[in-house]
Order: sequence, then C-alpha cells, then structure tokens
Amino acid sequence: MLESPKGFPFNESNLYFISLDGKIKWKAEKPDASSLYTRVKLNEDGETLSAYTLGDHSCELDLSTGKLISYTSIQ
Repeated sequence: MLESPKGFPFNESNLYFISLDGKIKWKAEKPDASSLYTRVKLNEDGETLSAYTLGDHSCELDLSTGKLISYTSIQ
C-alpha cells in the first residue's frame, strides 16, 4: 500500500505491505527520516520493489521484508 505523501507524518513510512488477513506485515525502511515514497513498482524478479522518494532517492526494497537493499540520490 502506498499512501499519498501529502500531509503524511515524516516519522512514519507511507509504503507498507498488508497481508491477506488485513494486518500490516511490514513498513518500508526509508533512506532518511524525512523521506516519503512517491512511486513504487514490482520488479520483474518478483522479489524486489523499485521506489522513489520526495527526498530525491531511487530505492530498491526487499518485497518480503520492506528493508532497503540499496538506494541512491538523484540530482
């Protein structure tokens, strides 16, 4: 689930995974505390997500945990 970053609290992640029973399985790790996600897509490998933040980061996340695999700053 990707919630709109507009007005979302900076201390929380606006990208999270909800299991079939309706419980939050994970909240995506952020590259820094003030970043919020703006776009996300499932990669072809079916195991990772590509995401972008308002803080100008391009991120790769583990689909099963929400942990950052890597990120880079976009200038």
